[in-house]
Amino acid sequence: MRSLLVSLVAAFTIGCGGFYIEEPPRHHYKAAPVYDYEYQYCDDSEPYWESAEEYHVYYDHYGYYEGECGYWYFGHGEWEEWCYWEDQCGWDFVTAWHDW
Repeated sequence: MRSLLVSLVAAFTIGCGGFYIEEPPRHHYKAAPVYDYEYQYCDDSEPYWESAEEYHVYYDHYGYYEGECGYWYFGHGEWEEWCYWEDQCGWDFVTAWHDW
């Protein structure tokens, strides 16, 4: 009886190609995109402690604010121009000149 049971199990496994477990198909959901942001501290303070002698504010042709430029006087005819644009971080140095 035992040999008959062993031979039936052996015949079944050989004839079927062995036992295996089939996993159900995985559902593939469209994953949300992953964004890698680098957060940068933006210092919006003016380049010098004192306010500029004059400012020029710029707007686009729709009337939206684009930025402003300031003119600092350091004495003895020394001037610097710095601009702050809406789409950039902080004040950018533009030029320096000397009035004689």
